[in-house]
Amino acid sequence: MSSVGQSLKGARAFIMSRKGITVFKGALAYTLVVLLPMLNGFDDLEKVPTALSAAVILSIAGFPGKSTGEHLFGVILALMGVGIGAVNFVILSKLRVSLVSQVIVFAIMVYLLALLKGADPRLFGFALLAILMTFNGVYVSILVGSFSPKYLEGYLEAYAWGAAIVVFVNLFVFPISTEKELRQTLVLSLDHIGTLSHLLAKTYTMTLTEEDRALRDKLNQTIRQDFGLLNQKIGASAIEINWSRWSVQDYHALISQTRTLQLSLIAMYSSLTAYEKTPVPLWEERFLPSTINTFNQLRRDTHRTIVEIQLELGCKPSETFGAAAAANAAKAYYDLEQQDPSAGSGAEAPSEQQDAASSGSKPEGDGDLGGTPSRPPPVRRPTMARAFTEEDMKVIGARLLAEVERDAPHPPDVPNSESGGTTALATPGAGSVLLPSTTEEKPKNSFTAKGEAELLKMRGCAKRLKKGFLIWEAQQRDVLTDAITGGQLTGGDMTLYVREPRPSIWDAVGPDHVRGHAVEVNRPDMMMSIRQRRAMRAEYGRNEASASALDVVGGDEDPSGVAHPDTMMRDMSANHSLMRVFSVIFALDQFTTALAQAHALVKETDAKGRPRRKGLHFHLFESISRKKHIHSDSPLSNTLSRDSDDSNPSPEVTEARAVPPATNLPTIPDEKEMTMREAIAHLEGRKYVPIVPTFWQRLKRLEEATHGENSVYALKVMGASLVFGALIWAEGSRAFFIKYNITGSLITVVVALTPTLGQSLRSFVLQIAGSSSGYIMGMIFLEIFRNVGGYHFNPYGLVCLLALFSIPMNYLLYFKPQLFTFNLLAMNACAVLIVSEYVNVVHSKSTTYGDPPIRVGRALTGLAIALIIVLGFQLLVLRNPARRTLRKALAKVVYSNLSYNTILQSLVRASMPADPSFTAPESAVRQTVAELAHRETKIQGQILGLMPLVQFAQDEPQMVKKFEGAAIARIIRANQTILDRQAEARTALGTARFSRTMIEQFVTMMSPYRKRILKITQGRFVMVAASLASKTPLPHDSLHAIPEDWLAAVTHDALVLSQEFAKTPEGRESIRNGEFTRFWFYLLSISSLNEQLEIIEDACRTLFGEIEDDPRLS
Repeated sequence: MSSVGQSLKGARAFIMSRKGITVFKGALAYTLVVLLPMLNGFDDLEKVPTALSAAVILSIAGFPGKSTGEHLFGVILALMGVGIGAVNFVILSKLRVSLVSQVIVFAIMVYLLALLKGADPRLFGFALLAILMTFNGVYVSILVGSFSPKYLEGYLEAYAWGAAIVVFVNLFVFPISTEKELRQTLVLSLDHIGTLSHLLAKTYTMTLTEEDRALRDKLNQTIRQDFGLLNQKIGASAIEINWSRWSVQDYHALISQTRTLQLSLIAMYSSLTAYEKTPVPLWEERFLPSTINTFNQLRRDTHRTIVEIQLELGCKPSETFGAAAAANAAKAYYDLEQQDPSAGSGAEAPSEQQDAASSGSKPEGDGDLGGTPSRPPPVRRPTMARAFTEEDMKVIGARLLAEVERDAPHPPDVPNSESGGTTALATPGAGSVLLPSTTEEKPKNSFTAKGEAELLKMRGCAKRLKKGFLIWEAQQRDVLTDAITGGQLTGGDMTLYVREPRPSIWDAVGPDHVRGHAVEVNRPDMMMSIRQRRAMRAEYGRNEASASALDVVGGDEDPSGVAHPDTMMRDMSANHSLMRVFSVIFALDQFTTALAQAHALVKETDAKGRPRRKGLHFHLFESISRKKHIHSDSPLSNTLSRDSDDSNPSPEVTEARAVPPATNLPTIPDEKEMTMREAIAHLEGRKYVPIVPTFWQRLKRLEEATHGENSVYALKVMGASLVFGALIWAEGSRAFFIKYNITGSLITVVVALTPTLGQSLRSFVLQIAGSSSGYIMGMIFLEIFRNVGGYHFNPYGLVCLLALFSIPMNYLLYFKPQLFTFNLLAMNACAVLIVSEYVNVVHSKSTTYGDPPIRVGRALTGLAIALIIVLGFQLLVLRNPARRTLRKALAKVVYSNLSYNTILQSLVRASMPADPSFTAPESAVRQTVAELAHRETKIQGQILGLMPLVQFAQDEPQMVKKFEGAAIARIIRANQTILDRQAEARTALGTARFSRTMIEQFVTMMSPYRKRILKITQGRFVMVAASLASKTPLPHDSLHAIPEDWLAAVTHDALVLSQEFAKTPEGRESIRNGEFTRFWFYLLSISSLNEQLEIIEDACRTLFGEIEDDPRLS
């Protein structure tokens, strides 16, 4: 009984949930469309009652269960498709006198509509209804013999009735606006951002559990999907009229800041996980203990700022990690802590200071100053064997919040003088004891002038958040300055390897062994000077005291010294510590700035200090009038952006800034008219020569466009439609076509014919299963209620059974998109069979129409004909396997990353020129940065578009070679990482030019490394892109590999230069104003590209083999 009760409780919860309402609205619209033709007298309103079945597909594909904006957008597109089809209907009917003309015009119409269908999945309904309506013009003109306005009017009335029903259900039955869903999606995205930020903070403090690590990795992918969902929602809300506090501009600004939050967390995730398993003693001993209290306070203020934003968006605290959730989670945590044997006994949980005092050990948790991972909190967690749900994330998020409240050093309830109240939104539960307020040691480095200007514009928890970050950043800079100037990061070796003689060919390359008998030799690396190598060879040649020689750390003063391996490992560990600090500082700066901007936006007041008021917002007009969104539109834009605000700095920043602002750069007046080629030419300091294509070049481009994948797909749809239409155009098969009503199978041709073969194979199965099950269910319903209750077909029973049938089908339709084809055809086949049978037999009194089994048999015959046509075109006419499409798509992604890298290199050379006298135009820099940001979104969309292709490729049978899914996955992940790293490099560069002193003393010295590495990177990009595009095997040995000691030398020289530079006043100013951080974050981001390219090369060898083993060589 308990299981039955739980099932009933779950069913009741589903019925009252948003999912239940969605399914109910979809079933209601579907049932009403079928019920309408059964009403007495309704057939008199319809001039062609047999056309009423056309409304069925609109009741399904119109998605009445979706939000208002999404639904109206789909219905408008569908009706536009019907309108285009009606025009085609008239044209083709008028061309009935000339069969050849009708065929040619029909082919052109279908080709153009198929182009739209293949270009954008959102136009599926538009193109499908337009093609169906277009073919109706052919069918009716042949059936009647000429143009029939009555049939055209009948079809239009049927579609109008279907549209009216779905719109009525959507607007008046439990309506929900897309604008509200957009706010809910924003709140959910902020939940994900808040949870991931806590998990990354635990990664930073090395207190992460395995469960936390699994959720962190999942959220890293989830926040990427959130941004696509936000863009989809705001696009659908553009046609709504809402009574709201928020305009389209506000939502675009919030989404922009949310995107910045996501990107900063992705950057932090990549940087922390790259060195997660690497020992970092310097960081554990120096950086973490001195800033742990401030860091924990920063975590708590981050949470509170997020919750305030969520509350302003209209979300109840219980829907997020608000006060109630935090109190309950904290109470549960400390209750279980008391029950744990190792936690001691007592009425309340002892504080960390009491624990430390009584046991003499270091405090546990995130506040562990020794860097040792703390014992995981003894709370119930979801098992790791299953996927994390939103409820699981909320449970873990509440537990993380309890940890934050426990470890934060300051009391949560701090009066807010600006608002006259308290900003505490989450208080710990009963039994929790917070650390008493402690006084942080004032950092030696004060806030930057920019940071102080930012604080003047903030209030509430956002001000406390940013101030906490600035304190933490200043403390990190103190430790960083001491570590750099003290020489701890270089191990005492101050040699600049960039000026050292290169190793001999023997030392650098080694002997050329045969591939099967190659031996690994321990070659001296380039970080040893020539004198060190000679000394080492001499030591090995004499075979005397070679072991003791390795213990000597030598430099220029000790010509016989050789670097000890332990010293090298210690230096690399120090480098990892430095990179860890720089990446987190930069990412948190971006994160806190964006969060403060979002907080300022939602807390914006009018001139009288009043909060936002609700008003009537015509989103369509706002979208049309809205200019391109720029960060400077937000209230804090003039002070909160590190790099993008240089063109309009506030007075406080302008007066105090030590680095010359970007406005001192020469400006090109016609910035808006500058092309990307022209901008790159200005960045590279060369004259721009525009390329004007000739007439024949333009003609060739047009001809190449007709060979594209989408054009080939449209030609195949056109050819299949012509073969299908030939059955009615031909005199011999015309009677058969009309008798069996084959016209209804055209939907199968259009839906089943897909761009790739693997997609069609899956579609075939869904088509056959969906149409067959729909026809069979419709036949069963008709046979059950034949001659029941005095009706030829009892309408009451039919409607009831059809309503029950539609409930599970609508659930699959809305919440299982991978089964869309099955559900669409099943519901359409069932309803069309019932409506057609009822209208023809009951209303029209036809005695020759046929019983339901006969009609089902004829419908399945039409289905078989349509599938045979599609199968023939997919297998025999320009066959396009999904594996080939996937390979080309991978090559396109790699080439897109190559193009991005090429433009980025031009920006790097302009922002950090080897010649300090070179100055790039500001407008060219800004346009290049904007273009790179645009390409990031485009490449991200390309990467996400690979996922369906992988599934389609797996569905294809292959007898010769199995599908290497693991290798494909490695290529996709590597491209995603490359995109993230390059986006981080672009963010680090920004639009502000580096100071002249930084360029002279730092950048110029490092430029030879940059020149060589960037050339190698570009060469490897070209190699893997060409390999993927042409299936050409790569050599066994990488042609463009960068030796590991090269990268080590780059880091070493950067540390040496940093040590010298930090001792100068200009260097200390560079560290203080963040310029130094920008450079190191760029260096960290760009240095890992070759590692990812090596992964792609290895995957290409797995896919295509090695050139030495290529069968074409034999």
